[in-house]
Amino acid sequence: SAMALLFRSMKLAVEPAGAAATAALWGPLRARLRGKRVGVVVCGTNIDIATFAKLVEVAPAEEAVLDA
Repeated sequence: SAMALLFRSMKLAVEPAGAAATAALWGPLRARLRGKRVGVVVCGTNIDIATFAKLVEVAPAEEAVLDA
């Protein structure tokens, strides 16, 4: 998930809606934007810690790391 990606790679705790742009960039827009400079606004921590931990915990670790 984008939340896990942001947490594991950048140590950012972001709510699901705040991670939507990252999810789009990492998913359907990835090939189209490869090699281009892209800015992504990441915001929001309007999520309780227990829910956040559950969502980040279930994301596969290999999918939640930024590659170079």
